[in-house]
Amino acid sequence: MKIEMTVTPEYVKWGLWEGIRELVQNWKDADSKGFKGSISYKPETGILRLKNLGATLPRKALLLGFSDKRDAMGQIGQFGEGMKLGCLGLVKSGYNVRIRTGRETWKPMLTASVKFPGQTVLAFDIRNGKQDAGMTEIVIDKIDADKWEDIKKLFLFLCDLSGEKTIKTSVGTILLDRPGEIFVKGIFVQKCEEMMYGYDINSKITDRDRGMVNTFNLKWQTSTMWREALQKHPGEISKKVFSMLEHDNPDTIYIDDQVYSDEAATEAVVDAFEEEYGNDACPAKDLAEAQQMQFLGQKAVVVGDSLKKIVERKKGSFELRMKQLEDAVTKRYSPHEISTEEWANLNKTIELVQIAIPEISLANVEVVEFGAENLRGRYENGKALIRKAELASLRTCLFVGIHEWSHAAGGDGTKDFEDRLVDVSVEIIMGLSETA
Repeated sequence: MKIEMTVTPEYVKWGLWEGIRELVQNWKDADSKGFKGSISYKPETGILRLKNLGATLPRKALLLGFSDKRDAMGQIGQFGEGMKLGCLGLVKSGYNVRIRTGRETWKPMLTASVKFPGQTVLAFDIRNGKQDAGMTEIVIDKIDADKWEDIKKLFLFLCDLSGEKTIKTSVGTILLDRPGEIFVKGIFVQKCEEMMYGYDINSKITDRDRGMVNTFNLKWQTSTMWREALQKHPGEISKKVFSMLEHDNPDTIYIDDQVYSDEAATEAVVDAFEEEYGNDACPAKDLAEAQQMQFLGQKAVVVGDSLKKIVERKKGSFELRMKQLEDAVTKRYSPHEISTEEWANLNKTIELVQIAIPEISLANVEVVEFGAENLRGRYENGKALIRKAELASLRTCLFVGIHEWSHAAGGDGTKDFEDRLVDVSVEIIMGLSETA
């Protein structure tokens, strides 16, 4: 009996690797279900055998879309097409495939379609055997020994990993000795040159044909692995994570979102940052930010965005640090450091403001320097902090004094502050007009 599939050779661009990948994947799935599996290859004949004891394939397994694994989320396969399309990739590449299951032997082949004249399709020639094999066995021949050795390395569960450095997590395994190699449940998917390490991911991250990785899912999973590793082994892992974050490696691109509420993980990264650059260093996104911070006397280091976000959770955002630096008083002047002319302008300012605010006195003012050159004054704890340069003229000193003492009513932009500023100014003008 020959069963035609409505699949032409062009349906997938698969060959030897993809064909073996799908059949080994199904073999591994069956083994994980309890159908004991064995795999063997004979270099002298080029024959690869995949066996699962007690497993039998029903003929409806030839239906596209059929799968007994659809609801088994722990299995590698999902779409139910792997076996059929794997066979297609192999036979169109010139390899012979035989599937012995129960009492039957299935032989996939490319044949002229009876139902669709002029078309070549995949078909399965099914023949009955004399006795039930009590297993499902897939035999593929003509596989070159060197090719099999190369292919075998793409299945982690067929390799000896005892000498390799790995870090196991709940979502997968970090492969420290396989930079950029991406596996899904032990099966190679692709090489990502930009990734610093390799990964074996427990959940599905590929498209339907398993030929394209979902980039976001991949980076989210690798970030999750490193976050978990950082939680469990901060002393061993923090420097590796710090190095990847410092250079904006995609391995940890989303880790800043994941450690947001994880104080221990955040501390481990910040400690590594401070060990490298010093406790007084702060992160900057680019040279422009770094220059702004250095202008105000702050040590700045340009780092990747994810590292910057993590460190800022402890040290404060760039905007907050800049505000603090700008508002910071860098010098407070003593009386002997203020000239006679400056004293005259300051005393006259206090005298004029007392017309509107009688309680103002020398005790309510300090002469200072600020971190930011454009900051002329600031109100703090009932005092007007006035930059020394503003004492050079009565006009500038009075302007800053009125402005800062009016902040007792509220901050810049508030209605209370604006009203108070106008009231003080009007009171001074009225007082001067009455004495004129």
